[in-house]
Amino acid sequence: MKNLETHGISFEEASTAFRDTLSMTINNPLHSEKGDRR
Repeated sequence: MKNLETHGISFEEASTAFRDTLSMTINNPLHSEKGDRR
């Protein structure tokens, strides 16, 4: 319920994005996974 209250979308609805066969994953070099982490 917190997602629905905070973002206006339920977790169940948001999770459908991970099952979207037409989705694409694009690398963002400005948001690197390498380097210092806190």
